[in-house]
Amino acid sequence: MKVPRYHSISFLILPFIIYLALNFSLVGTVFLKEIITYTSIVIPNLELEEPNLQLTKEDLIKQRYAKDFSVTLVVIGFSVALFNLPFKIFFFKKRRKKQPKPLESRYTKLLINFSPEIITTIVLLGTIYIHYSIFHTFKQAPDNNFFSGAMNNIFIVSVFTSTLVVILVYFGQKFRVQTKYIQHVFSKERLTEKPTGFNFPGLRGRFFITTIFITFIPLIIVMFYVISSFKTVSSISALSNVEFNFLFKDWIELISMFTQEDPKSLILTALDGGPAPYIDTFGVFQLFLGIIPGLFFSLIYIFKIVSWSNYSILKPINELLVSMKSVSKGNLDSYTIVRSREETGQLSYGFNQMLNGLKERERIKSLFGQYLSAEISEEIIKGNVDLNGSMYKATILFADIRGFTTLSESITPHETISFLNEYYNVIIDVIQKYGGIIDKFMGDGILVLFGVPITSKDHADRAVNASFEIHEKLKQFNKDRESAGLFTVKIGIGIHTGDVIAGNVGNSNKLEYTVIGDTVNIASRIESLTKKFETELLIGESVYDNLSLNNKNRERFQKLDGVILRGKRVKVNLLKFIQ
Repeated sequence: MKVPRYHSISFLILPFIIYLALNFSLVGTVFLKEIITYTSIVIPNLELEEPNLQLTKEDLIKQRYAKDFSVTLVVIGFSVALFNLPFKIFFFKKRRKKQPKPLESRYTKLLINFSPEIITTIVLLGTIYIHYSIFHTFKQAPDNNFFSGAMNNIFIVSVFTSTLVVILVYFGQKFRVQTKYIQHVFSKERLTEKPTGFNFPGLRGRFFITTIFITFIPLIIVMFYVISSFKTVSSISALSNVEFNFLFKDWIELISMFTQEDPKSLILTALDGGPAPYIDTFGVFQLFLGIIPGLFFSLIYIFKIVSWSNYSILKPINELLVSMKSVSKGNLDSYTIVRSREETGQLSYGFNQMLNGLKERERIKSLFGQYLSAEISEEIIKGNVDLNGSMYKATILFADIRGFTTLSESITPHETISFLNEYYNVIIDVIQKYGGIIDKFMGDGILVLFGVPITSKDHADRAVNASFEIHEKLKQFNKDRESAGLFTVKIGIGIHTGDVIAGNVGNSNKLEYTVIGDTVNIASRIESLTKKFETELLIGESVYDNLSLNNKNRERFQKLDGVILRGKRVKVNLLKFIQ
């Protein structure tokens, strides 16, 4: 996967252009209007009155505004570049296939997901200072002056466009981090987990913001420039002659046609020297300069916001679909990248958690077989079971069908397998009911563990109770087969309690959880004696010693002293179950 470039400052160019474009008409027309005012009013009336435009003070105000604006932009750019410098170095080395320094890696991993909020905060603080400077500087402008009105408009539009710029910077950086950069920063394992960062604004908030932008931004721009053409002079009597002549030029010419009286005196008398609304005739040109580029760049703005939102939603969903298809083909390593903490990220994280659960269950199934109780599975998944080898005091049950070798020779292979499946279907449910683990199937024999890998005090009772119920189930099993004209079976069960070693045995290709120890061998030897002692259940004395009082009813067991087991020199005491 090709490592992308990390742009530390150039991504701010588009927001800056949009800000300037939306403010261009007002800022530009302030200077243009003053030129027109001066050439059309001041110059023809130089002999009548010295103009009172306070050009020197306004020039100082504009110079201070330009200086503060420029310095703030430089500080914002420098701060963002400085914050992004370690990111840029990190990705530069990645592109050159070099190993970044540990400090660079730690910095990038720690802050890359927080960079949208940090960079946005830097830009926001800069814009707050700019507008504080505008407000503090422009409030010094003289009242009833065209310059003052234009400055108020600049302040309002600048606040609006700065808000748009801050939002654009946030979503732009968030888009870059989530879709282009994080997969080159974090390990594959880390990318499957919930990322750091903030869950803002979420899909609902993102849809809301997008809808507001699409619906209202063009309308707000048009309405502002229309409304800004309507102005009010708070005190006509305070206007200078130049400003009065500029505002009431047409009225003065009209009055002069019908009377010799002073037009200014008549107008002041009619309007009582108070406030007067007027339509700025220069506003038509301002409308053109404001609405046309404003609408054009607002469309670019909307396009970027919508495209970023759509792509940041569709990309993780498409990745999730690809992973789901891969899983459906049996690949349980098809994790998807969790790109955010929003709803799409939560969906990806949930999918990865599901894969972890499936893989863990497959691992447990490969170790223990599929016949495992939910309680034991849960303990294994929680890590409460040592699979690397532990000593347990457990009870081992060994069951075998008598005469099965001779029986299988008289039926077809299909009938043999069909019969074994029916037989195991009966006893497996009973084993699971009492918490036993099937260690292995050995043809017609089965080895079952009680007290492994979850230790318990009643493992002997559960093994004996399971054998009782197996015999009861087999009675009904034989009865049904006899009714169907099929052969019946008898089984022998041997049970022994003692110490065993349990753990994973095998290699990476074939790993199996099993038990080893003399207890397992003795259980097998005990089962082989059930036919000799004409019983279906034979238990070691150690089993009996660990039974509860209810199961120690001696009327159900007959003690057999000094029994010699095959391959053993030491005699053992057994107990025979009496039907």
